[in-house]
Amino acid sequence: MAIDKIFNDSNVDGIADNIFNAVNNSVSEVKQMQQRKAAENAQLVIQSLKKIDTDIREKFDNVTDVLEKRVSTIKDGRNGINGKDGRDGKDGRNGKDGLNGKQGLQGPKGQDGVDGVDGVSVNDAHIDFDGSLIIGLSDGKLLNVGEVVSQDLQERIKIVTSGGAGGGGGDVVGPTSATDNAISRFDGTTGKLVQNSVVTIGDTGNVSGVGTLSVSGNTIISTTDNTNAALRVTQLGTGNALLVEDSVNPDATPFVIDGTGQVIQGYTVAINNWNGAPDSIASHSVASNARPSVGLYNWSSNTARVGGYNFYKSVSNTIGTQGIVASGQQLGRIAFNGDDGVTFIRAAEIDVLVDGTPGLNDMPGALRFNTTADGASTPTERVRIDSTGQTKFSYNAVVEVSDNTNAALRITQLGTGNALLVEDSTNPDATPFLIDNAGQVLSGYTATVSPTAQGRIEASTVGSTTPIYVARQGSNSAKGAELMLLHARAGVGTNTSVAINDATGEVTFWGADGTNFVESASVKAFVDGTPGTSDMPGRLVFSTTADGASTPTERVRITSAGKTGFATSAPASTVHVAGDTILSNVNVISASYDSVSFSVAGEETTPTDLFFSPDGLKMYVIGSTGDEVNEYNLSTAWIVSSAVFVTNFSVASQETSPQGLFFRADGTKMYIVGATNDTVFQYTLSTPWSVATASYDSISFSVATQETSPTGLSFRPNGLSMYVVGNIGDAVHQYTLSTAWNVSTATFLQSFSTSGQESQPSGVTFTGDGSRMFVVGSSGDDVNVYNLTTPWDISTSAFVNVFSVSGQDTSPQGIYIKPDGTKMYIMGQTNDTVFQYTVSSIDIQLTGQTSVAALDVQQDLTVYGNIRGKLSSCTVDGTNEVGFKNIPQNSQSAAYTLVLADAGKHILHPAGDANARTYTIPANSSVAYPIGTAITFINMTSQVVTIAITTDTMYLSSAGTTGSRSLAQYGSATAIKITSTNWLISGSGLT
Repeated sequence: MAIDKIFNDSNVDGIADNIFNAVNNSVSEVKQMQQRKAAENAQLVIQSLKKIDTDIREKFDNVTDVLEKRVSTIKDGRNGINGKDGRDGKDGRNGKDGLNGKQGLQGPKGQDGVDGVDGVSVNDAHIDFDGSLIIGLSDGKLLNVGEVVSQDLQERIKIVTSGGAGGGGGDVVGPTSATDNAISRFDGTTGKLVQNSVVTIGDTGNVSGVGTLSVSGNTIISTTDNTNAALRVTQLGTGNALLVEDSVNPDATPFVIDGTGQVIQGYTVAINNWNGAPDSIASHSVASNARPSVGLYNWSSNTARVGGYNFYKSVSNTIGTQGIVASGQQLGRIAFNGDDGVTFIRAAEIDVLVDGTPGLNDMPGALRFNTTADGASTPTERVRIDSTGQTKFSYNAVVEVSDNTNAALRITQLGTGNALLVEDSTNPDATPFLIDNAGQVLSGYTATVSPTAQGRIEASTVGSTTPIYVARQGSNSAKGAELMLLHARAGVGTNTSVAINDATGEVTFWGADGTNFVESASVKAFVDGTPGTSDMPGRLVFSTTADGASTPTERVRITSAGKTGFATSAPASTVHVAGDTILSNVNVISASYDSVSFSVAGEETTPTDLFFSPDGLKMYVIGSTGDEVNEYNLSTAWIVSSAVFVTNFSVASQETSPQGLFFRADGTKMYIVGATNDTVFQYTLSTPWSVATASYDSISFSVATQETSPTGLSFRPNGLSMYVVGNIGDAVHQYTLSTAWNVSTATFLQSFSTSGQESQPSGVTFTGDGSRMFVVGSSGDDVNVYNLTTPWDISTSAFVNVFSVSGQDTSPQGIYIKPDGTKMYIMGQTNDTVFQYTVSSIDIQLTGQTSVAALDVQQDLTVYGNIRGKLSSCTVDGTNEVGFKNIPQNSQSAAYTLVLADAGKHILHPAGDANARTYTIPANSSVAYPIGTAITFINMTSQVVTIAITTDTMYLSSAGTTGSRSLAQYGSATAIKITSTNWLISGSGLT
């Protein structure tokens, strides 16, 4: 448009400014209106606005320069009036970029213009109904610039001026016809032709025909329509709906909305995620220092308003329709994915589940943290915070901190509950680990069970689980696991010295009595002297609680000097024993076959057990072929090859498959157990050790409840415990007898399984002190050795080792251990033979001074020095007393029948008794003195003492005559038992 030709006015600058400002404002309104009207087709509107803006700027950007050139050619106009907005206003035009340029109108009034030559003036300028800019000239002509705004803004722009009529002039040539709603445009820069445009703006505000739309400056799209969108983009093809890119480097970092509504930043196409489908919104970056990110900023003093992401889940398939979720359903997820070279796979994710039953205004939730393990492709749950606020770790949890001063994990309990509770999710509170709000540590239970003051650390367990296990693993063989107990006489963290007799630590053991825990034993340490720097003398005290008591009593003490006291708190030597002492160690593991044996096939072809008399001169074999007990005499004690059959005794009336055999120590009681009736039967021998005199007591006890195939039998020496072994239960069963040696008073106590070592046990026996048990069996053809930590209590048995007898017999049935532990005998059923073994002697050596109140020696005893005191119970059966340093005295001033305790003593007729007396040796059937028993008689009065014998026989030494004897005053005579029923007497004053 040659606009400079239509102006001829000396004040054209002011007019131009008005026009320019009006057009500029119109352009701004056009931008706003077109943004609102074209929201439904965003791509076309934006491209149209770019074109319109370009056209407008091409038309009007140089108007100032043109007007300035024409001003110099304008002559004075006719009837000109004062120019209100003269040259001074021109300076205001420099403020065009900042609205202050308008303020130039406030300058001083300009001079009267001069008449123009053939000029025209502008009467008005307005926006037509179709949004076109119409400029009214003084010659009556209308200039149509083209549609710049919509109809509703046509009255918003109006320019009226009445300056001089001067101005430049020029021709504008338009087309003879135009397309309805088309936007006019200039064709070329010199032809001043107005042409039809392919871009149209319809009456409804829709823009069409736009190609590429370039927009410079801020572009605003707005609408007053409350129902329709301000910008709507409809993709009718297959390309993206919206692409925003850099004109310098197109598609380098675009913003794209594709045809399916997916939003992509930094790339032009969607990429499938780990699940094989594209994400609804994706951001991409390529540069090494670029990071695709989303920032949420909130600039507000309102602390309750912050940026945030919201995840929503409804089970409804219709948008806008509510559908309640259910427990366990996922509400949202944040996933972290990495490229494995082929595709993206998840490395970690954070998700939220419904954690309970939801309802109106009730939505319980759980937050999960999941990571993918090395070598895996899907995440596994590691941490969960449930709807109750509990944090649960589902994998190995490690808390690390680089702070060298503060704790890696600090838990502060502000209420009354526990500070920390670790439990099994399957069975909560069954075996928890707990730290309460007082700092007390509990394992295995939720509350203290301490019988006294609460322990700072408690471990509880149910069953056979070990509550506390301490182990050290490493290459340093000098270091093992350790438990340290420390004591200082002050508060925590101080180091005040302890004093003599202060306790430095203790370990106590408690058992439940049905109501409370009661202490059963303890090990305590004390300061055993005056401590000093690097000087801490100590002693150990071992205590146990006696049966019927509730508090422990000291049993053993080890002082700081290394002196050990048994039953004394003041040991005077290295070993000081103030009570009875038994030294025993039978080790059949080192046994060796003597190549000595004896066949019993002539009497029994299915032998099942054997037994010996305490002197080793009698052997007994029982079997299920003859159902009888066979008796043998050994000409050489304990040498089975010297055995000769004597007689037998049938037990068939009670049992037709006898298996086990046992005799009481005095030989007057015999017991068998059989597999037919699963019963123990009791017999009395009127003559000790003579089965020919045996008779059934009509006393028995069934073991069928515990064992239906009993094979072996044994008793404790006091007759208060009975043991039966069998090959159905593969166990040793223990019974308690309320009356010693009376099996009818037996009650079952407990069992001990041998199946781990022997599945066909056939015999059982013990050492004399009950500290070891031996089980023979035919599945292993061996003898299994067990240690009993509590003598005679099989529940404390622990397997030690095994000794094979398969070289002699492959079906061993019975076992017998010589009381001193030096011989072992096996009854073999394959060869119907008794086999003899020697057990290596383990000497017990006591060097130096040893104080022993009573010593029961069952092994070889080597003594370097003197033995002081009395040796008691030295016979094998432990029932008499021999070997005294001084012969004990039994003074009798009346007729007297000797008792078993008189063995080894002298019977004195004192001088103060002036009467004749008779001292009677009872028959063996009444009192079974062991063979070798010696009894001395002394008469200190003038009255004769008669030494009488009853049914047994007493021989006079040298003469060989038998019968009772007379002892004169000051006479001394000694009677020695040489067989079970024969005595030999000799002395002075004896007739």
